[in-house]
Amino acid sequence: MAYDLIQMHCRITGPEGAATLDPARLRQRKLLKVMDSRTRSLVAAAQAAADAAGLPYPAGPRCALCVGLEASSLGQESWTGTAADLPPLWMLTWLPNMPAAHLALQLGAGGPAHTFSCSSGQLWDEALTLSREWLEAGEADRVLAAIAGRDGVRAAVISPS
Repeated sequence: MAYDLIQMHCRITGPEGAATLDPARLRQRKLLKVMDSRTRSLVAAAQAAADAAGLPYPAGPRCALCVGLEASSLGQESWTGTAADLPPLWMLTWLPNMPAAHLALQLGAGGPAHTFSCSSGQLWDEALTLSREWLEAGEADRVLAAIAGRDGVRAAVISPS
């Protein structure tokens, strides 16, 4: 089976990446409170890929999401200080499924959603493999695959051709 891959690359490696997400484009701006900079960059890349692919809003129940996040330690610097120093919603930024939840809300995607993590540097290959499996099994008509890692973020809409 052949696939159309409409791809959008972003090479964002620092916290300045958060500025690439235009809050005016968010359907639910209150979600910014619980997005870290990695998630903001991921949502921005996914929105750009969805726009390039002409994905309608809502994307519908047959649009799946595959989100890969590079595994990392939470960073010792994040844990210095006391609990009183933590913002009230801090835990929501660390839940592993939150980036996929943000994408589902932003795009109106109601199909299968999967979040995975690895440190092998094979995030994109894993995301494409899972996307193809869903399409071949008939579980989705199209898949938005998005990854965030140390090399930046990347997103694509994949559909059978």
